[in-house]
Amino acid sequence: MSDQGSFRSTMAATDSGVRPSGGEARDTLEGGGPKAASPLPARYEDLGRLAAGASGEVRRVRDLTLNRVLVIKLLRFEHLHEAGVRARFLAEAEVTAGLQHPGIIAVHDRGELPDGRLWFTMQEVRGRTLGAVIEELHAHRSAAGFSATPSGWTFRRAIDAFARIAQAVGHAHRRGVVHRDLKPENLMVGELGEALVMDWGLARRTGVVEEESDSPGSVPQAISFDGETLFEVDAQRTREGDVLGTPAYMPPEQALGRRSLHGPRSDVYSLGAILYHLLAGRHAYSGAGMFSWRQVQAGAPTPIAEATRGGPPLPEELIAICERAMRRDIDARYSDASAMAEEVVAFLDGARRREQALAIVEKVRGLEPTIADLRAHKADLEAEGRRLLEGVKPFEPVELKTPAWEMEDEAARLGREAALKETEWLEGVHGALSVEPDLLEAHAVLADHYKDRLLEAERASRGEDAIRFEALLRAHDRGRYAALLRGEGALTLVTDPPGAS
Repeated sequence: MSDQGSFRSTMAATDSGVRPSGGEARDTLEGGGPKAASPLPARYEDLGRLAAGASGEVRRVRDLTLNRVLVIKLLRFEHLHEAGVRARFLAEAEVTAGLQHPGIIAVHDRGELPDGRLWFTMQEVRGRTLGAVIEELHAHRSAAGFSATPSGWTFRRAIDAFARIAQAVGHAHRRGVVHRDLKPENLMVGELGEALVMDWGLARRTGVVEEESDSPGSVPQAISFDGETLFEVDAQRTREGDVLGTPAYMPPEQALGRRSLHGPRSDVYSLGAILYHLLAGRHAYSGAGMFSWRQVQAGAPTPIAEATRGGPPLPEELIAICERAMRRDIDARYSDASAMAEEVVAFLDGARRREQALAIVEKVRGLEPTIADLRAHKADLEAEGRRLLEGVKPFEPVELKTPAWEMEDEAARLGREAALKETEWLEGVHGALSVEPDLLEAHAVLADHYKDRLLEAERASRGEDAIRFEALLRAHDRGRYAALLRGEGALTLVTDPPGAS
């Protein structure tokens, strides 16, 4: 299928905010009269056109049998007798229908109108393209990080949608199908939380040999940018639908016209380019049109770290996934989209664990002021008790000693309460480490705690306690107290009289 550009992003989206291609939508069906005289099958009521492309148009319809709204795609009149176009149209319907996955648009029915036009119906999806989400996400970023957008999108939510999209493409790969035109405009996020891979018009089954030249460095017969065919090498040989994809997201082998090399790893590259766009807020290749296509052929894109300099910090795991997916060497990429999705999901699982662990640490750190107040009050009472007992002789009346003893008893009670709170605090921080063992924030908090206990034990000459706290400090320190643990320090001698030896 050659329907391109914005048409692809709206083929089953009714609320994407994308203008239908080919001008304003109209209420009349091509080749027919008003809606009342629609030549559609009797089961469907025509609700108006959504979009149109070079080989077909998409309309919203009501399924009168099941009382639901769908979209119907129809072959254009001018292609009625073009066997190749008809075959591609049918292939799109059959390939999409065969990919039964929550992340792939569902095809419900297909047929042929009395006038010879082919059609198939699909579920209607209300939502927006991933490209629109990426644009909004980066419009609300700062050097400190990504903020939640007015529509509720967060960086992690966008990565989660990307992971589900990669899983859907991975399902297609397991079924022997490659998409060949993955880009943010062909990916939908629905109002109900769906993440869908759209427009399988350029899909092919792996192992299928195509007619185009496959010599190294050969020039594709036709190439399209944003839905417009910019050049054709040989109009006699170029078949309808020879659109190779969008340069900013196509793999090098596709840009070079080496069709026999197209496979799951080609889609992996495109997914990597989409992830690059999500992370950096810009295309992997900065040029447009023909210049962008030449850049893909020439070499690797600007490294993400350089492209995002001055922007928010990005997870190293995602950068590594993106870079592996976009390797120039096909064999160095992930074997298919499922393998890539597994690593993205692993990152998300780690991010969720980290968030849960940080929440635990944040909660238990709320006990720290209480513990500090209890210990401070205990110390004050002990000091006041000692002051009251100063000068009181052992043989003097109990009444003189009772206030001091009561203060000592209260200080002891506060000490026990502080110890219980500290135990609760320690259990909480260790609980966070049970969720995320490598949580640096938790290790840092424990290192500070055991450092203080170590110094207290050494000042009080409690040798056994000092040994225990030193061992605990070593277990949690990540380098901050390396000098202390090595026993390094400085000794200053002040003599009286000065200069004595």
